[in-house]
Amino acid sequence: MGSTGRVATDGTPTAIAVPTAGLISVQLFDGAPGDLFTIAASNVTVASCTIKVLGPDGQMITSGTITASGQGVQIPRLARTGTYSIVADCGPSTGSLTLALVGPLQLSVTLGGSPVTGTLAAPGQRAFVSFAGTAGTDITLDLSSVSITEARASLL
Repeated sequence: MGSTGRVATDGTPTAIAVPTAGLISVQLFDGAPGDLFTIAASNVTVASCTIKVLGPDGQMITSGTITASGQGVQIPRLARTGTYSIVADCGPSTGSLTLALVGPLQLSVTLGGSPVTGTLAAPGQRAFVSFAGTAGTDITLDLSSVSITEARASLL
């Protein structure tokens, strides 16, 4: 095993060194039902690193791969209270990376009202835009001045 530690759930970055190939890093965080986080990766100097998130019972709940371009790994809504594990397995790569647990950007818009601006601060961060409406009302979602390379919008 390589490094171990804790990652804050408030977006504070945690630097992880990977000085020896083949060793994993395990970082812990506490979660509660309904919590929604993204693992944002930055300052990545390893060629590639697999990130796995394990629940309090040790079962994997998601995984993803990050590279030097820096991505995020989205974690599904947490189902239970407990300590979760982020396992970084960079295989033959050595170097370092910085991880941060960030919550979603929360915005509210008024139908027919003024535009709302939001800035996603971390790779992979989600944004939720809420509005009040009535069943059967037609709406249009207009995204403008978008500077990210890939995004998906869903109406829930």
